[in-house]
Amino acid sequence: LSEAVTRYKKTALKSLTPRTRDTDATRLDWWAARLGAELVANVTPAMIREALDSLRTDGSGIARAGRGAGGVSPTTAAHYLKTLRRLFNVVVKEWGWLRESPVAKVTKPKPTPGRVRLNSAKPACSAPRTVESAPFPVSSCAGRRRCRPWCWSTAYR
Repeated sequence: LSEAVTRYKKTALKSLTPRTRDTDATRLDWWAARLGAELVANVTPAMIREALDSLRTDGSGIARAGRGAGGVSPTTAAHYLKTLRRLFNVVVKEWGWLRESPVAKVTKPKPTPGRVRLNSAKPACSAPRTVESAPFPVSSCAGRRRCRPWCWSTAYR
């Protein structure tokens, strides 16, 4: 797998944006360290699942400022899986090393729910309720009653 990662970095990563290229290169290095000794044909969905479980519990080993040691979120694990999936897509479709990708048989980790934001009874800002009651000129609305709201708690009616 490490040979496939090296070749993928030299060819396919060049078409990505610099930020995505750097992030994917880091993730591919993690996969190469984890499964690099295996032949591409010998990589199984069980091995990939085991590596993802290890990532979830132990983390990637990359120290981040302000974060202690520990595992990564399901969303981060899904990003690592997505990077490996793209590698195996190239291995199957362009290079012809395999007939099917073992990553296709691995279920993606479910993301944790996002933040729950509740509206309070009191408005969060004092935006005018209608264009006519605005204490300042609203030229972007061009006289329409509905405009882009300045705050979500006081929608125009």
